[in-house]
Amino acid sequence: MIKIIKFIALPVLAITVATTMSCKKVLNNSDDGGNTDNNIDITTPDGTSQDKLYDSIYLYALQTYYWNTQLPTYKSFNPRGYENANDSLGLANEIFAFTRYPKDASGNLYEQRIKFDENTAANEPDNSEPKYSQIYYSNNSFTGNAGFIPNVQFGKEREDATLDGKDSGLGMIVSFVPADYYDDSTYLINNSIAKSYSSYICVVRYVVNGSPAQKAGINRGDIIAKLNDLNIDFGTTSSPNETNINYVGNSIYYAQSAKLSVYKSSNKEINDYSLNAISYNFNPIFKSEVLSYGSHKIAYLAFLSFIDPSIAKPVLDSAFASYSSQGATDIIVDLRYNGGGYVATAEDLINYLVPSSANNSTMYTEYYNQTMVNGKATLLSNIPQDYDNLSRGQLSKLDFSPSAQTTKISKAGNLDLKKVYFIVSSGTASASELVINSVKPYSTVTQINSDFSDTSSFTYGKPVGFFEIRVGKFSMWIPNFETKNANNEGGYYQGIKSDYREFDDITHDFGDPKEYCLADMIYLISGVDTYQTNGKSLFANQRSLSSMSSKTISTGNVYRVSNMIGKPKRIFK
Repeated sequence: MIKIIKFIALPVLAITVATTMSCKKVLNNSDDGGNTDNNIDITTPDGTSQDKLYDSIYLYALQTYYWNTQLPTYKSFNPRGYENANDSLGLANEIFAFTRYPKDASGNLYEQRIKFDENTAANEPDNSEPKYSQIYYSNNSFTGNAGFIPNVQFGKEREDATLDGKDSGLGMIVSFVPADYYDDSTYLINNSIAKSYSSYICVVRYVVNGSPAQKAGINRGDIIAKLNDLNIDFGTTSSPNETNINYVGNSIYYAQSAKLSVYKSSNKEINDYSLNAISYNFNPIFKSEVLSYGSHKIAYLAFLSFIDPSIAKPVLDSAFASYSSQGATDIIVDLRYNGGGYVATAEDLINYLVPSSANNSTMYTEYYNQTMVNGKATLLSNIPQDYDNLSRGQLSKLDFSPSAQTTKISKAGNLDLKKVYFIVSSGTASASELVINSVKPYSTVTQINSDFSDTSSFTYGKPVGFFEIRVGKFSMWIPNFETKNANNEGGYYQGIKSDYREFDDITHDFGDPKEYCLADMIYLISGVDTYQTNGKSLFANQRSLSSMSSKTISTGNVYRVSNMIGKPKRIFK
C-alpha cells in the first residue's frame, strides 16, 4: 500500500519528457542489444499525447528502474504497442511487460509473483501482475477495507489500504478452519455452532485497532455463528461450500452494515453485534504487552503495518516505554500480517530493537542503479524530491552513491536486547523484511513462519524500495533501490528463510500464550510450555503442518503487501 500524496498541478510530465528528449542527439537508438548508459537518452518519434504518455513510462524505467541495464532499447520494446482506450490497463500492461526482462543469475524473474494453492498448499507462479511494480491514478484515494484487495486484473480500479493511518469498512478479516482446530470443539458441536468436527467455521483472523469491529469488542479467534440472522453452512474439509464462503467474505468486506452473532470461547457465550462500515483512524499495533515466565519478562508486539511515522512513532514510543518500565528482558515482534510501508517507521523500530553497542553503526544502505549513481539519469530533473514540498528541488541534485545513501543507527529506548524473536509469514514483506535484515548484524535473530493456506518457510521477498514518479495523471512505483544491511547482506528476492515453521493459530487472540506461534516463542525463550490441552503439551502433539494448512481457507488479501516507500537522503552531489 502506498500513501497517495495530494495531487499537485504540475506540467504534464509525459509531454514535457517527450518534448525535451526530441532536442537530444540519438545515441545507439538502433541498437537492440539492451539498455546501457550509452543509449538511455533517446529521441522518441512525434506522436499524440497518449503516445508520449506511454513513451514516458518506459523512458523513466530506462533510467530509474533498479535493473535498467536488463531492459531492451526503446525501439525493441515499442511502448506505444501497449496503448489502450483504458490507460490504467494499458500502462499496467506496459509495466508488466518490461518486468518480464530482469532476471537473476539463475534465470529467475526478479518480479515473479508466487501464489499458494489452498487445495494442495503448493507454491505456483502467478503471472497476473508484477511482484513489485505498480501504477495508480495520482489523485486516487485508496480507502481500503481492512486490507482486503479484490482479485481483479492488474491496472483496473481497485481498493487498497493507505499508509496514512486511515481505513474503512467494518475493520476485520475472517478465515475458515475445521471445528476440530478449536480447543472446545466438542462444545461447538453440542451447541450447534458446528455440525461436525470436520465442518468449517468462520473465524475472525484479525481486527484492526480503532475499527467498528474492535470498538464493538470483537477479537481475533471469535467465531461468526450467524451473519445477518442466517445460520450458514460452510461445508466440510472434504466438500467446502464455496458459495457460502464467498457470501460471507463479500458481506463482511463490502457491505455497509452487517449483523453478527459472535461466539467467544473465553466465556462460551454468543453476543449479537450490529456494525456499520465507516472511515476511521487506526492504530497499527494489534497487541502490546509483557509476559512473565520464569526469570524472563517477554515484551510482545504485534504490528500491522509501517504507516506514516508521524502516527506510528508515538505508539511505538509508548509501547517501548512500557516495556522498559516493566523490566522486559526479551522481545517477540509479530509481523505475520505486516506487508511493510514507510522506511522511516521501520527505522524507528530498528532503533529500539538493536543493542546499545550498535549506536552510530550502519543500519542499512540503499543501492541505486549505476545510471543514477553516475549522474546520467537526466529525467530525474523532472521528479521533485518531495511532491509535498516542491521548494526542495529535483532528485537530479542528489548523490545516489552507496556512501551517501547509508543510514546510521540512533539507538532508542533503554532495552539492551541481544536476541530478537520474529513471528513472520509469507506475507511479511518489504519494510518488515528490512527490519529483520537490519537487526541481524547486531543481534541473534530467531524467526518462526506462521503457515495458513500455504506451507512457506520464507517471508515474501522484497528487498527493494520505491520513490514516486508522476507521469501525467498517474503515479508509477517501480523498484528504484535495493537495501542491504551492515554486513552487505540483501538480495532475499525469494524471501528470508525462517528457523521454524508453525501453524497460524487463528483460534487464539494475539498475545494469548496458547496461540501456537507465541507458545513456541515463549518456549524457545524460557523453556516454559504454555500450551496444555487434553493432557498434552503443544510440543508433544505430533501434527502435520501441511495437512493443517491444506484444510484452511483464507478470504481476501490478509497480508497488506505494500511498497517500501523511501525518500532518497538529501545528500547533494
